Amino acid sequence: MVPSIHKLTFLQSLVWKINKDEIWSVIGRNGSGKTLLAEILAGKYNLIEGEITYCFSEKPEKAIKIVSFQSVYSLANFRESYYQQRFNHTETDYLPLIADLLCSEQIEQIFSMEKLMSRKLIHLSSGELRKFLTIRILLEHPRMIIFDNPFIV
Repeated sequence: MVPSIHKLTFLQSLVWKINKDEIWSVIGRNGSGKTLLAEILAGKYNLIEGEITYCFSEKPEKAIKIVSFQSVYSLANFRESYYQQRFNHTETDYLPLIADLLCSEQIEQIFSMEKLMSRKLIHLSSGELRKFLTIRILLEHPRMIIFDNPFIV
């Protein structure tokens, strides 16, 4: 069952039609609800009122993937890590290598990931991490990808 958020409401009822081959950009200040909107579009929460119409028949939670910095937490246990830990190599032995998380040689070549395959996830720069997360999502062949805060530092 998909949860609803009863205490949060939009100023106007959300009515959104997503057509094939469209590209959308949602902008706003921090805390304005962009991530919540992305999660609603991706089927994580139900709308109390309003309607979202998709150009595909699959359930949104299966067809839509979100790429965000929080996505990396589902790949490895970074909750017990600290930022500078990536420089203390003996403390990251339990973290996976990129090769453990990507399994397609074609993807390695297309996106120039060969150099990264022997590195640990925690040792990637923020740009390399975004690239890795995007490739990982592309391998799932989603109908739609939402990039949440793609330019966050």
